Amino acid sequence: MNQKIWLVTVFVLLFAIALSACQTAPAPTQEPVATNAEPVAPTSEPKPTAPSAPQATQPSATPGVTGSNPYPGPTVEIVQYNPYPAPVQGEEIAWSQVQALIESGEFAEVFQAYSLQITFTAKDGKLYFTVAPAKDEIFKLLDQCGEKCYEIRRKSE
Repeated sequence: MNQKIWLVTVFVLLFAIALSACQTAPAPTQEPVATNAEPVAPTSEPKPTAPSAPQATQPSATPGVTGSNPYPGPTVEIVQYNPYPAPVQGEEIAWSQVQALIESGEFAEVFQAYSLQITFTAKDGKLYFTVAPAKDEIFKLLDQCGEKCYEIRRKSE
């Protein structure tokens, strides 16, 4: 019986420690309010500012994502998922033609949507689209293409 009480006590203590670690910090107090009729002079303390954006010289937290990339090769820009994308304006191309068009150096940007729809932006600004047979197949093709495809921007939803 003593062993059960001891186990319950240990469990309750561990639970209390875990809960105390999850509590948020107390909110900062407001400036003191004057109790007499004299006006309170504003303090000269600077107000806190939002942290600045990372500088271009800092490496990205996840290599391969937009930002400064310390590693050679292409980067992939992550785009926020949109369940209701706008209809694609442009010419449809067959998946079987994609590899030849990529290797021709005609494209400046490739965008892969969550629905596996791939949108290509040509260097002259024209839009083309197709549907990939599987996720990230377009990026595999770009990797197989080699150095001549490093300049193609890659975006993924």
